[in-house]
Amino acid sequence: MIINDSVSASASPWQKIPLRDWGTILLIGSGVYVVVHLLWLSFGLGGETYKALIENIALLPIALATIVLFWRAATHSALDQRTRRAWQVLTLALCFSWLGNALFFLYYLAEITPPFPSWADAAYLAYYPLLIAGILLFPVVATSQRLRATFWLDAGTVVLGGGLAVWYFVLEPTALIQFNSWLESLVALAYPAGDLITLVGIATISLRQPKSYSRHALGLLALGLIFFTIGDIRYGYLSLQEIYGDADWSGAMWVIGNFLLLLAAHCQYWYATDAHQATVAEQKSLLGFNPLPYVAVALSFGLLLFAARPIWGSPLGNLIIGVIGLTILVVTRQIIAVRVSLRAAAEQAALLTATDALAQTNTALEQRVAERTAILEEALAVQSAQANMLEKSLAVQQQLNQTIAKLSAPVIPVSDDTLVVPVVGAIDGARADVMINQVLQQIEITRARRVFVDVTGVLAADIQVAQAIVAMAGATRLLGAEMVLVGIRPEMAQVLVTLGDHFGQITTAATLQSGLTMS
Repeated sequence: MIINDSVSASASPWQKIPLRDWGTILLIGSGVYVVVHLLWLSFGLGGETYKALIENIALLPIALATIVLFWRAATHSALDQRTRRAWQVLTLALCFSWLGNALFFLYYLAEITPPFPSWADAAYLAYYPLLIAGILLFPVVATSQRLRATFWLDAGTVVLGGGLAVWYFVLEPTALIQFNSWLESLVALAYPAGDLITLVGIATISLRQPKSYSRHALGLLALGLIFFTIGDIRYGYLSLQEIYGDADWSGAMWVIGNFLLLLAAHCQYWYATDAHQATVAEQKSLLGFNPLPYVAVALSFGLLLFAARPIWGSPLGNLIIGVIGLTILVVTRQIIAVRVSLRAAAEQAALLTATDALAQTNTALEQRVAERTAILEEALAVQSAQANMLEKSLAVQQQLNQTIAKLSAPVIPVSDDTLVVPVVGAIDGARADVMINQVLQQIEITRARRVFVDVTGVLAADIQVAQAIVAMAGATRLLGAEMVLVGIRPEMAQVLVTLGDHFGQITTAATLQSGLTMS
């Protein structure tokens, strides 16, 4: 069974429960069972024949279903060890309660009046200390000293308010009964004392801020225990008045309470969150408003009005009513003040949360800017390196071009006063300028008197080539040397003829060998 931990701690636990889960099916079946039982109790379905049987057996099936789901929650691996231990102890407490019901049912089937105290009473009374032990085992949110003091005050208010009802309806009348032995008296007083223990458990659950993954479940558990306590007080009061009969609403309170406990266990099984989400939800929950202490105060004053009903018309009765009215006004004002304070605290917490979120956003933005700046600086460094490499490549290319230019028009000295310039390939304006410069520089350096320009390898001849040859011949002549043009092909000769007198000043030879033999 996989629990989705991505669900927020503040989400509803019912969104995580699949309908096809066997625990959900058991829960739905128990709900139908409760509805049928309430209909039977309301309308007396089935007549008087089976009333006592149904009353005695009604708790056993749903209590057994509750034990099953409690144990299922107690063995869930998603819960921490202490929470599982708490549910295990609560399961044991419910087992003792179910055992007490089963023993009483066996007495009924055997048509035996159970002794007092009996083994059923021992099982019932073992339920109460195990109940409070299991409740106290649940881990709680760490709180400040002020919140702990508030918890003890609120818990005292709840226990005192509920305890007054237990004392008035059950505990005091039981203490006034003359029992046959001290053991009977002790057992009889242990039941209302157990209800006081249950009230302590209810106050603990409601006010002690349990961990978020147990909060919904423990809220249902507290509500179920409230129904149990109401049923116990009603049963004890009616029994002391000797007016308790079969098919009483006390049994309905226990049945409803069992269903709520069953619902709590099923909720706990499915509602597990990761520690971070739990921490966020726990911090928010500390700002919540708990009405339970005010309910306890209202219960106490309601009990006072109930007890003072014979003297309502007297001056003392009027004074009691007036004091109660004044107290209601003061408590109402206190509730409003508390809610305003909580709202202000919630707004402040929301503001702090927004501030933290803004700070985190700014930090993230600054980090992104720093990252982008680092990337840009790195890109600039790469571009600078590439630019340097490009400059070096250009310098190398220029040197290479110069080398190529020199190689494209080599000037070869063959004697002290003779130079040979072999020309190969196509001649354009740039090459012609380089060639003329090379020839003139070598004439100046070597003091050559003859320069043989071999154009045998020239691919094509046009007017531009002819003009370049004429220009070279003129420049050579100005430096005191004579240029001899050798290797002229027919197509070049036709172009050179078009130059007229300019060409006539150039000495020619058929081949380089013949030119070199000229005197």
